Amino acid sequence: MYKRIVSNFLCITILFSALVAPSYAINNNDALYSNNETSYCIEFNDGINLYSPAVESNLESISQELKEVVFSVDAGDDVFTIGYYLGDEPFSMAKITQELEKTLDNIRDDIITDERLSSNNQVNAENMELEYVVINTTDSISKIESKLSEVTSTNHLVDTIEGKYQNHNIAKSNVAKSATINGSYHDRDVFREQHDIGWYNQNTGRFSVCTTSPTAPHSGDGNNRYESGYQWFPDLVDVDFSTNVTATENRTKLWYYYYPNTLKNLNVDSNEALEMEVVFYNYTSSSTEASLKGSAFQYIKSGSTWATNQPNSYRDTSFADSKNKVSFCVGVDDTSDLVANKWYYWYIDGTKGTTANNYRHDGRFVVTAQRGYRLIGSGAWSVFAEEHEGIRRLGVNEDQNWVPEGTTAWSLAASNSTWHFKSSTDPVT
Repeated sequence: MYKRIVSNFLCITILFSALVAPSYAINNNDALYSNNETSYCIEFNDGINLYSPAVESNLESISQELKEVVFSVDAGDDVFTIGYYLGDEPFSMAKITQELEKTLDNIRDDIITDERLSSNNQVNAENMELEYVVINTTDSISKIESKLSEVTSTNHLVDTIEGKYQNHNIAKSNVAKSATINGSYHDRDVFREQHDIGWYNQNTGRFSVCTTSPTAPHSGDGNNRYESGYQWFPDLVDVDFSTNVTATENRTKLWYYYYPNTLKNLNVDSNEALEMEVVFYNYTSSSTEASLKGSAFQYIKSGSTWATNQPNSYRDTSFADSKNKVSFCVGVDDTSDLVANKWYYWYIDGTKGTTANNYRHDGRFVVTAQRGYRLIGSGAWSVFAEEHEGIRRLGVNEDQNWVPEGTTAWSLAASNSTWHFKSSTDPVT
């Protein structure tokens, strides 16, 4: 069973989730952070069961500060991670338990009905274990920790939006077939006298100096693998959309599959992260030209669940995101446990979008892939984008930002159809 390797001492380090670039990481409805509070991720020991008194007492003691709770359950072949995002909802242990149980029922159904998960054993709520919680607080962390038991690690999350993101340009695929997979790299010796990080680009044969910042530390490998002829994103991707999963919610579910050689291109070193993301078009302001308007299929919702069979997983936050595009993603902060020839998936429930306005671009979307690295710790708050490896848009041409008109989440959900991507035949930009 996957469990984060954490230290036994308090880690008060400001961490950033910079894996998602501003041009694709979107939503302004996430109330996780505020200027008057500090946010922390608190991790717990193994074996704290959902129904144990320890879970209820821990969560109740921080009920005013609690924003998200995350559990896991071992199904044999997969370890499923299940999260409940409270957001600005009031705390209710009964509601949290109910929603987690409901999500586990969905996983049971998936194991029975979907052959991609059929190798798993059935799972029971009694086997769900507390992994971590996210809190916002104006109190000192020592005061919060004094209320808790079984804590293994506490990480101080980002509490400022200043400088959170850097721009990532989507590079055209000018593939250099003679290049090596790690022929472009960071070099901390070349510019040592200036205490700078140098970057060698094998496609141009030149060194340059990296402009670093707290959100773009350039501490990754410095490879531009795809431009150098090495595909690192999955070979197959499927996306399913569902309406009315509850009276107020829609669902997005993304699957992906790696062939052995492609997975080797991802796991070149021991510090690789991956985010497979679905982004919805959401240009609805009065200033948007009528012909360009469109509403998202779903929105981030306080009081909603997510689940995945990915190892080392986390729900990516929508902190500092734009309201014009709505992003859903469950990332992997350590891809070394991914295996080839296996389907992985995540799903997230969110508030229903609307087609009441009959906007031209209602429900349009794009699927993206981003490679990253861990700098400190694990999870959404310690993963940074590989600064020289651009976000990849899957299944769309260079002149497209979104799937073609007519192919929308609404139409796919209505026809019970799946959006498919196959890297050997479909465009990547």
